[in-house]
Amino acid sequence: MRIALANFTRRAGMLLASAAFVLTAVFVFSSGAAAAVSVRTQQKKAAPSAPVAAKTAVPAQAKTVAAKPAQSAAKGMNTGIKVHGHWVINVLTPGGKLVSHTEFENSLQSGGMSLLARILGQQQVMGQWKISLAGTGPCTSLYPIVNSGTCLISQGGANVTFCNSLGCRSGMPGPVASGVTLQLTGALTFPSGGNVTQVETIAGSCPNGTTTLICIAGSPAASVFTSSPLPGTGVAVNAQQIVQVQVTFSFS
Repeated sequence: MRIALANFTRRAGMLLASAAFVLTAVFVFSSGAAAAVSVRTQQKKAAPSAPVAAKTAVPAQAKTVAAKPAQSAAKGMNTGIKVHGHWVINVLTPGGKLVSHTEFENSLQSGGMSLLARILGQQQVMGQWKISLAGTGPCTSLYPIVNSGTCLISQGGANVTFCNSLGCRSGMPGPVASGVTLQLTGALTFPSGGNVTQVETIAGSCPNGTTTLICIAGSPAASVFTSSPLPGTGVAVNAQQIVQVQVTFSFS
């Protein structure tokens, strides 16, 4: 009887120990699973932070766009200097009544380009300005053909038109500079009828060191500065009518 009771007691203790081991294993497994679930949950919550980094990369594109104005400025610096010549020719009756009004543009000639380079390079100084008219009637030849039919309006000359077998001559005041423009004005009275079909401006020059007054009085060298044909058949002029000329040079 005692032996049977002792065996029962040992078996009961072994069963209790096994039950305790099983409960402990279940508890440990449950704790590990819960921790794994917690880690996965935190990782899923942290995932949306990736797009934020993509948004912060956008300002780099703005820096590239901002560099374009510098390219435009560099392009503008490569633009050449241009010389413009605007002509106005008015024909008046001897009493001063307007008969016709003509406006047109002219072109800078190679002689004018070369003169500008010599002036800016301090090799020469500016001298006398002239305006040359040519076509039919008394004015048939452009400067420098002075043997016949050359009509010149010259700086420093007499204000009254003088005509002979060589053509006509008249005076004009000196050039007027204002801002970025230079203006020449003068007038010529036609002794007989004709048409003005082509015009020129002539610029005199002297060696560097010559005073401006001496060079204006008698420029040893002269260059065709600008020239242009007139539109259509030109400007018709009757005998004793006055041709007023205004030339405006501008720079851009």
